[in-house]
Amino acid sequence: EDDRPSKTIFFCASVNHAEELKKTFALLYPNLGDDVEVITSDKHRYMDEVNRFKKDSSPRIALSVGVLDTGIDIPEIMNLAFVAPVFSHTRFWQMLGRGTRNFSACKNKSWLPIQDGVHVKEDFRILDFKFGDFSNVKEHQLDHSGKSSISSDTKVSIFTKEVDLLKKKLSKDEKEIIETRIIEDV
Repeated sequence: EDDRPSKTIFFCASVNHAEELKKTFALLYPNLGDDVEVITSDKHRYMDEVNRFKKDSSPRIALSVGVLDTGIDIPEIMNLAFVAPVFSHTRFWQMLGRGTRNFSACKNKSWLPIQDGVHVKEDFRILDFKFGDFSNVKEHQLDHSGKSSISSDTKVSIFTKEVDLLKKKLSKDEKEIIETRIIEDV
């Protein structure tokens, strides 16, 4: 409805990894600047950021290392992105728990996706990035019988999104950044 992503947690490998992902978001999606936040325990008053992610519309995407893995109840979470391997079976299942809250637990239903004109939460999405042969989903024997499957690899998806961005109203600088990235990728 507001052309913004649903609440999402990226489980990152390190603080540096989270910071680099934030830079990548800024390059690929300059319009999401206020919606992406690094939430790590090395930041002064990081719990203020946790509470802001929980109670406010923005940020919508949290890049976290350890802070949002367990013990945080944000029912509106729709996407969990595993961009780091999780070796602990217990921790992995606790991390999955961040997305399992149902629609009735959601206080801010306007943050949820719209289906047939109504905000809904029937499920949540898990994005599991492979590390060589290691997959969190396979390692922890999660049944991945999702509704859809990925039809192209991540690089193709990013490239397609970059090309699609050029169709939007952008400043000259934004357009130049995206065009440069496309040329580099080609």
